[in-house]
Amino acid sequence: MNVSTIVRVLLISTMLVAGATGCKRDPDFALDKLNGLREYTKEKGYDIEEKRAELALSKWQNSRLDSEPILLTGELGETTGKETKHLSFFAFDEDKDIVGIGIIEEYVDASGLSTTLTEEYETTGKGPYPPDEAVQAFSFVVQIRDAGQRKDVKKWNEYLSAKSGRSNTERDMAPTGETLPAMPTIWISIPEPNQVDIHIYIYDKQGHKSETIRARNLIGTQ
Repeated sequence: MNVSTIVRVLLISTMLVAGATGCKRDPDFALDKLNGLREYTKEKGYDIEEKRAELALSKWQNSRLDSEPILLTGELGETTGKETKHLSFFAFDEDKDIVGIGIIEEYVDASGLSTTLTEEYETTGKGPYPPDEAVQAFSFVVQIRDAGQRKDVKKWNEYLSAKSGRSNTERDMAPTGETLPAMPTIWISIPEPNQVDIHIYIYDKQGHKSETIRARNLIGTQ
């Protein structure tokens, strides 16, 4: 059992609670999710994930609004039986204004020379789930960077311009009867030991950025 189990368990429990409570905010939702993550990671010895959960818990219980988002988990995976790749993660953000993700790729060539590529994508996929809670699940369809591909800045600017004025949860979904441009490609490389290391972070509408975390590669492991 690996960290992908954390993401699946949290997502399923999130959907069940959201379905039971409808759109009403459950004051114990974030507390339950964070306590569950902390206990699970402690049991399994996932020290880094446990510390993130403890930090989020301390902020949730300090009786003030903390604007900085915390990235709790992150993984690169694939849909079983299909070629679709996705980047999924859970985040903690009390003011619920996450607007994008940053991908940092570190490459080491045969001579040991290290180079870094950073790209930011202002998107929340199909929106955070649930949108009205401090602990939220996100998932993006991504394309594997296998020939030096780069973010198409022009297409992304056109896309964001067409989406301007929409809320975070509406930005990437076309209303019924309205034609909007498809979301441009999000590029990411597959992590390779001693060759390619992938870190991710999230940022919000106010410009706050979370600490970066290593994206776990689960492609081909399930």
